Amino acid sequence: MRNGIGKRILIIVALFYIFVTLFAVGILGISTVSKENQKILEEAVDAQMENRVAAMNKLQEKEDKETVSSEESTEESTEASTEASTEETGEAADEETATEDAGTKYYAFTANNSAGRLNIRKEPGTSAKIVGRMHPGDTGFILDIGDEWSRVSVEETKGYCANEYLSIREIKEEEYPEELKPLMGPEESGN
Repeated sequence: MRNGIGKRILIIVALFYIFVTLFAVGILGISTVSKENQKILEEAVDAQMENRVAAMNKLQEKEDKETVSSEESTEESTEASTEASTEETGEAADEETATEDAGTKYYAFTANNSAGRLNIRKEPGTSAKIVGRMHPGDTGFILDIGDEWSRVSVEETKGYCANEYLSIREIKEEEYPEELKPLMGPEESGN
């Protein structure tokens, strides 16, 4: 809903720019605007509107990612409480595992970088070694979701990507590859 309002506002702003431009042309006494100049003006307004729509979409994606991160944090604290409670009551280890599995969420993603290739890195951070690359629109699965960087699996490559370049979505357990399930969670040191 919020995105639709933003697009309407952008259209109103674009129409305002066109009106102001035409009004200015009338005040300055320029009675005719050549078709070539009119086309240039319309292209400029269209380009500006596209840039604003892209900016609004990027803000919406950021808000969506923050919501996913917030939900992930809530889930982690719930799991931690469940684990502490389980240890205090002395329940069997297999019951504890069943509790954790019931709350597991599975995520897939699409690379949303606008141009070029998106680097997959050995560790989270822009200075880490590049172990692979993705093109815009490439898809994969999240092994461990983080606030700024997530550990991902794309075909045979596993590494880290910045969340700002990923469109992350929750999927059903059945859609998540069985061979990746044991790799889920934080990467253990020494790997």
